[in-house]
Amino acid sequence: MPRIRTLLAALTAVAVTLTVAGSMPAVAAPAPLDTSQHLRILAIGDSITRGVGSPTTDGYRAYLTSYLVDVGQYTTTDMVGGLVDGLGPQPQHEGHGGWRIDQLTAEAAGWVTTYDPDVVLVMGGTNDALQGASATTMGNRLRGLLAAILTTDPTVRVIVADLIPPYGSDQKDTASLLSRQFNAQIQAIADAASPRVSVARMTRAVPSRLLADGVHPDDEGYERMAWVWWQCLGPILTADGITRTGRDPLPQPVPQTELCTG
Repeated sequence: MPRIRTLLAALTAVAVTLTVAGSMPAVAAPAPLDTSQHLRILAIGDSITRGVGSPTTDGYRAYLTSYLVDVGQYTTTDMVGGLVDGLGPQPQHEGHGGWRIDQLTAEAAGWVTTYDPDVVLVMGGTNDALQGASATTMGNRLRGLLAAILTTDPTVRVIVADLIPPYGSDQKDTASLLSRQFNAQIQAIADAASPRVSVARMTRAVPSRLLADGVHPDDEGYERMAWVWWQCLGPILTADGITRTGRDPLPQPVPQTELCTG
């Protein structure tokens, strides 16, 4: 019901503007989420979302939960999804090992319909790069994934992560180049999709040396990933949410505006 009320209010606002101005208004940035309501976060992606490389397979998800605790949001937050991994209190997700972006797209509408998230965290593309997909193909696949999510629920907030370039073999080195080329497109793709989409700049916080096997982060890498997600998630929970976060795990602080763009 809160989602329906929000949508009706938005439609009413647009109707009033059209009546007064007689033309289509500019799209305004969405307001912060109402944290008095129960918050549902859906993480979708590949084995990095699942937490491979972390001894407990909690990945970034357990660390992200700690930031929700810090702002008093934990008891009204659910990580949602059909898969369960890790020892943390919010182990649900949709991180599918080996999946490409187009495979995520095929299931995205169903996940959004089933779990009704307020926020979707998206990190995909590493497997596309490892399988030799061109950066152009990867970009088109990301456009399709965002369209599937936003067509199913235009009110949802989406945070898309860039890719941490793999390393350690000829295949991974090629994937590293493709990942960098893909990363260069992500902001434009997000901007074109909706003002409700922002970009989490993992590459500003997680160097490739923190990939335990050349693909998946180790626990330090996952902790840093959670911090980047939070730099995007905190401000959309409350207008001042970013000022009430926990410990910054980065050895050198990086401005929030460089970790989260859009």
